Amino acid sequence: MKVHEIVENNRTLNSENSRLLEKLRKEALEKSTLLEIAKTISSTLNTQEVLDRIVDALRKVIPYDAAGIFLLDPETKKLKPAVLRGYDHKAVARAQLKVGRGLVGEVARTEKGQIFPDVSKEDKYISARSATRSQISVPLIAKGKLLGVLNLESDKINAFDRDDLELLTALASHAAIAIENAQLHEQAVRSRELAHELYVARRIQRALLPKHLPQVPGFDFAAANIPSSTVSGDLYDLVHMQNGKIAIAIGDVSGKGTPAAIIMASLFSAYKSLLNEPISVAQRMARLNELMADSMAPGTYATFFFGELDARTRQFVYCNAGHFPPVLMRRDNTVLKLFEGGTVLGFVRGAPYKQHEIILEPDDLLLFYTDGLIEAKNKDGEFLGLDPVLEWIGEHRDLSAKHLLSLLVDFVRSYVDENRFEDDLTLIIVKVLPSEEGEERQKTTGDLK
Repeated sequence: MKVHEIVENNRTLNSENSRLLEKLRKEALEKSTLLEIAKTISSTLNTQEVLDRIVDALRKVIPYDAAGIFLLDPETKKLKPAVLRGYDHKAVARAQLKVGRGLVGEVARTEKGQIFPDVSKEDKYISARSATRSQISVPLIAKGKLLGVLNLESDKINAFDRDDLELLTALASHAAIAIENAQLHEQAVRSRELAHELYVARRIQRALLPKHLPQVPGFDFAAANIPSSTVSGDLYDLVHMQNGKIAIAIGDVSGKGTPAAIIMASLFSAYKSLLNEPISVAQRMARLNELMADSMAPGTYATFFFGELDARTRQFVYCNAGHFPPVLMRRDNTVLKLFEGGTVLGFVRGAPYKQHEIILEPDDLLLFYTDGLIEAKNKDGEFLGLDPVLEWIGEHRDLSAKHLLSLLVDFVRSYVDENRFEDDLTLIIVKVLPSEEGEERQKTTGDLK
């Protein structure tokens, strides 16, 4: 072999050794960087920090000019940008990426990583960056569930290769787990915070409702409010008024849960502000309607019933604003429903309201309720309805108001066959005591001031 051939062979061997050494160095760097990235993104349970660390650490192993992480909204199937580097945010927003739309959306649809050497040749490419020439995208999948897409873009054509795709896919598997863990942690924190807020809200709400019911000779009162969740959209009141009468109110706000509870608190506050003004029952309801029309969102409303009971004359003057009509049961169990009044509160400004009056008699019973009573459903989806309730009350009406109410709640629970009600349940029972019992109670308690 000639000298120049030996030299050339050595050069070739050295060149191959250099390339091999460089490849080994690159692989070692990629592995160490991948391990470093995995540790880094797993060291925090803050979702935004995880996402930021992923895109910033990537630049060490895969050069890019723009990077983005797009998280999937499971309901809308839209891919919303969570982290962007090198993009025009407005252009990304205009792109309106979703599963199957754009190259990123296509990767989300197929759940397979892809290299796009020249985006100008891709029919599905949606430009959110004019300088981009090539792109690489991989799905973020954890436990078989698509979380989003990790996307890199370059200003050079054919900037990414199969090695980059393998590396990015490996990183994406670590990243997806870290993202899911962070999201689950934040959901748990939010759940605990919400549970605490609801607990506080329930305590505040209970503080609004009467702590003690009036003690009035000749009458027996009982009331209960049982929310379907932590807070309730129902309200009731049983309280002495400055004019010497007893205010009886019950209401139900449209909706459930926290939003309904907020409106309930607003309604209760407005009602209390008008309670002792020297106006008629109908005028009080009309004023309350105007106040609620100013504060309620469109489409929301409240049903409300208010009455004033004169304990001495047993006159009851009331106005019903679209609420389920309370029931007056006479001693012989004949029934009178208290419909008269007007429309629901907060829905129509300037709505007219009328009041009506009745005279209560000894042994009469008044039942006030919200829809949680008659719309209680059994396991077959059948409503309880009012008639079975009235029949049951007719059989047990000689019990005290408190005992009767307690057993009535048990009766409803047995119908729905579970401890929790689907809707808020509020009940008020007013019993007019027999003459002898009322006189005896008046001797022991005295007249109420």
